[in-house]
Amino acid sequence: MDIKKEYKCFLTFYGCYGYYDYPDKIFVNIDAKVDFILETIIHELIHLFVYEKSQKMKYQEIENLVDLIIIKSGLKNIFTKYEKQIIN
Repeated sequence: MDIKKEYKCFLTFYGCYGYYDYPDKIFVNIDAKVDFILETIIHELIHLFVYEKSQKMKYQEIENLVDLIIIKSGLKNIFTKYEKQIIN
C-alpha cells in the first residue's frame, strides 16, 4: 500500500459520485447527497492505496476489493448507508 503525505481533492459538478487520478488526486461530485461525499472520498482514497496491487485486476474485482476493505476495516459501521459497487 502506497500512502502519500498529501492528497488533493477536487470538487466538481460533473460525473459520478467520485473518481481518482493516481497517484494523489480525488474528484468528488458535490451534487451528491452530503451523506455520500465523505464516504466517496474514503472510497476513492482506498482505490489510490491499492492502485499498484490492483492494476491487473478487472474493474469489478477492484471494486470488490475496495468494498471488502471498507467492510472488513469497520468503515461500514461508520458509513452505514454504504452500498457495494455493482457494475452491470
